[in-house]
Amino acid sequence: MCALRSRSTHERGRRQDPMSVRINRVSRFVYLIFLSLAVCMILPAGCAGRDTSHAREPVHEEAPPTPADPTKKTSLIPSVFPSVGVFDGIHIVDGTVELKADAPDAEEVEFRFRPRDTEDGADGFTVIGIDREESDGWAIRWNLPEAGTAYEVSVRAIRKDGLMTEGALTVLWPSADEGFKLMSEGYTSKKISGLPEYFLPTGWIDEDHLMGLTGTNPIRYNVGDGSWRPLGFRAWHAELSPNGTQVAFLNDSGIGVAKSDGTETRLLTKPEVTGEGDGNLGGFLWSPDGKRLLVWIQHEWNAEYSILDLDSGKVTPLKTRLDGYFLTAPAAWPKPDRILFTTRANRTKDGRQEYTQGYRQDIALLDLKSGEFCLVTDAVDGEFYSISGYADGQALVEKWFLEPDEYSHQEKRKFYLAEVSESEGHLAGRLDMKGIDLPHAGAAYLVGRDHILFLTTALTPPPGSFSPVRAVYEVKDGAITPFGFLTIGDHFTGFFPSPHKTMILLGLSRTVQDGYGGMMTSYETYLLAKKP
Repeated sequence: MCALRSRSTHERGRRQDPMSVRINRVSRFVYLIFLSLAVCMILPAGCAGRDTSHAREPVHEEAPPTPADPTKKTSLIPSVFPSVGVFDGIHIVDGTVELKADAPDAEEVEFRFRPRDTEDGADGFTVIGIDREESDGWAIRWNLPEAGTAYEVSVRAIRKDGLMTEGALTVLWPSADEGFKLMSEGYTSKKISGLPEYFLPTGWIDEDHLMGLTGTNPIRYNVGDGSWRPLGFRAWHAELSPNGTQVAFLNDSGIGVAKSDGTETRLLTKPEVTGEGDGNLGGFLWSPDGKRLLVWIQHEWNAEYSILDLDSGKVTPLKTRLDGYFLTAPAAWPKPDRILFTTRANRTKDGRQEYTQGYRQDIALLDLKSGEFCLVTDAVDGEFYSISGYADGQALVEKWFLEPDEYSHQEKRKFYLAEVSESEGHLAGRLDMKGIDLPHAGAAYLVGRDHILFLTTALTPPPGSFSPVRAVYEVKDGAITPFGFLTIGDHFTGFFPSPHKTMILLGLSRTVQDGYGGMMTSYETYLLAKKP
């Protein structure tokens, strides 16, 4: 009965208000939706289907490190510093070097060495050291055991997973056993024997004869039979004319000239001192045609220049003064009517006065026809231009400058080739220069058109020697190739090309330790002949 009655009542209500029934159903549905959203906002973990009865603040765990790929080796690039170049795969280095390794994913790096001539199959490596601190780079300092031995350096980079990558390089600290050691395959080298003591060559008379000085005695040497003889006069300085037929010389009597066989010696008229008090006869420079000499009287801060005509004896004073410049010196006489000088500025660019050795150095041109003397370079403060040689229409220009550190005053050098044209206006106010890259260059010599020999910076003298070794490179047709090694003490003369460019002449002195603990100096002359 009750069941039947209740059903009847429900049915009566539905029949009486069907719209009200539908609204109540919608309300209950919306209420359930909002209730579910509220629960999700309060317990977000529950919405993801997790047990959230013990939930706390969310924890962010770091992903485990990606394991190293066992098939991929560590990147490894070994290097050595300082080095003055590479000869046939051998790095030419100083007695103390820093070995480095570029190995970004290594845990430690091991450095080892052995002589390069170790027998095949034998390990023979000695550990130099192991670097386990990456923060300052993988590097270690090493003192080479001895000079003159090429060493193979093995560098091992080891990862955390134990995988090892190995690299190698070969280094050589040259010895000073020889004054000159030829490496180029394009030449043969001959050390000239039987020369008088203290002989240093000064140039070529012709293809078969050369000239040099032994102390103050000019010597003529025959390349063919090895004979030599004095020219018969004293000279503090002697220089052959461009065609080799004459030699000018300077001694306590003044400036003289003679034939290159020693005959017809005569003393030339000494230029008079004009207006600056006493000075010293400074020197001379040959004209390209061999008919005139540029001579000068040297004062403390300046010089007075004149042209001396050899046939007439006429002396013509020159004007080589520029406002704000001093210490003017001759550099080259490339054309009959043009002479190049160097000159230093005694004021900075902003006009401050200088009282030491000058703020900068420029190259200046003297035009003998017009008498005009003007700068052809424009150095900034701290730059110093000079002429290192002239040959076949080209001048080799050197620029050295001081680094900002005024205490170390470390020098750097750059070199340029400048065309010296026949045209009248080519050098007026400018010097067109083409830069050439000579790494580690300490000096350079122009031996022919586009042909340069340059010396690297000096390496530490090896044990038993008091003279440093320099590497020599040849620059020809834009290519740089190894040429040899040169030991230079207090003196070096060269490189002098023969008139037909078939030979190169050089001379040097070097000091080594004798068998009694003292020093012994030798003078050596080398003749380099081109292979046919």
